[in-house]
Amino acid sequence: MSEAEYHAADMDFMMLYLDVIRGKCDWNDSSFVEQQHRLGLVKEPHHDRRRYDLPHSHIDELIFWEMVENFVPDTSPMAIDRILGPWGDFPTAIELQRAAVTALSFTNNLEDRGRAFKRYLRDDDKPSLETRQMIKMVEHTPVMLWKVGRSGWEPMLPLFEYWQPKGDISGNIVPIRPGETINFAVARVSPSKSGWRAYGAIGFEAAPDIPTLMIRLRLALTRLRRHERRATWEDLLRDRCELIYRNLARYSWINYTTEIKPKLEQHI
Repeated sequence: MSEAEYHAADMDFMMLYLDVIRGKCDWNDSSFVEQQHRLGLVKEPHHDRRRYDLPHSHIDELIFWEMVENFVPDTSPMAIDRILGPWGDFPTAIELQRAAVTALSFTNNLEDRGRAFKRYLRDDDKPSLETRQMIKMVEHTPVMLWKVGRSGWEPMLPLFEYWQPKGDISGNIVPIRPGETINFAVARVSPSKSGWRAYGAIGFEAAPDIPTLMIRLRLALTRLRRHERRATWEDLLRDRCELIYRNLARYSWINYTTEIKPKLEQHI
């Protein structure tokens, strides 16, 4: 295709993609699949098998809140909306806001696909090399939906074995609402030479249908490959983490309003 033909085909793909997201077209509709083939976007998800130099320790999660407040203050209200979903429309605990900000600090949400934390790293008064290494390690870490239990944290979505925790995990899980039983968590679980730590960890009582969530994530990966054909599954988990957070938040909200809240009101 010429450049003009490719641009037209790409626009057609995006129109179909948005119809799928809105529920007006099925994800495996022949016209949508054909358009993916035409653009060369069809490829089975594959893992990012790179290994990284581990920092000596972990960084305090509060630094992400501080860097956003100082360098990209608009990220805070954006994080509450994009990470917490319907729960963001109500007063939220400061710990929950901080977890949401941590999550969104590493996504492409600024102009030119920029990320909030990189403004902090580019500041004239740069943090130490050790601090930069710890922050970069969190950036490399994919976000994951975890099943949390006494036996450890089990990934509920595909994840390269390098990122699957070995041993205890430090860091707090903040429940999506006060009193929420934590059976699942969405978080970056990052390795270091001193162990594993969870960043931006938000806890939920229940998780939605995993195959349905996988369809949504694979659609997002297809769109991501319009810009980077080599994009891996872990790249998606790093760049579009809000899809997982918001999906869990929406499911939690529906579960609360249809089941938990009516039962509580019966006892009042």
